[in-house]
Amino acid sequence: MTNVIWERHLAAALELSGRPYETIPDYGSTVRTIRDDRDAAAAIHGFIGTNPVAFDYENNCLKPDDDHSEIICCSLSDGERTIAFPWYGAAIEAMGKFIRSDTPKVASNLKHEERWTRRLFGHSVNNWLICSMNAAHWMDCRPAITSIKFQAFVWLGVESYDDAIKPHMRSAPGKKTNNLSNEVEIEQLLRYCGLDSLFEILVAKKQIEASGVFPRC
Repeated sequence: MTNVIWERHLAAALELSGRPYETIPDYGSTVRTIRDDRDAAAAIHGFIGTNPVAFDYENNCLKPDDDHSEIICCSLSDGERTIAFPWYGAAIEAMGKFIRSDTPKVASNLKHEERWTRRLFGHSVNNWLICSMNAAHWMDCRPAITSIKFQAFVWLGVESYDDAIKPHMRSAPGKKTNNLSNEVEIEQLLRYCGLDSLFEILVAKKQIEASGVFPRC
């Protein structure tokens, strides 16, 4: 089966000509980082509407069940606008309104955002549209290809953007929390978080267009 899939991919690649872009997109430059919680809250309110929006949490641990669990920062993207902000003050209240709103919502590994939202706000996320990870499983059931990093490379040609962050996501032996908040400069973490949301919405739109099955963005 693997050889058949490989041959199909190779045949499809050989049918292509030219370049996918005239100018390579600079995705990182489109992420707006906001440090002030009131400015972040105002920007969050601007995403509440009818267009699909991806959002992403960066946490100090994988699961939200212990007292030490916390969100470090969050991001939102509709594919045109992307913001990332620290998780405190007025930004948290604004995110609560966004999560309860009818705005169609997108994630990669939806259960992560859903579980943290239930723990922190006491309710589910309203109006999920699509999870790009679940869609990737449905479109191609091979293992180890459904992460947003892999899917961003497949659909958008984006090279690895988490090399500097990944080592700090692991917890040391005997320690429950990771080192993101201690070892990664907040601006770097915000930009990484923003790229996650941006690629989640862009990949989801590609998946919807290619499949003809998922709900339209």
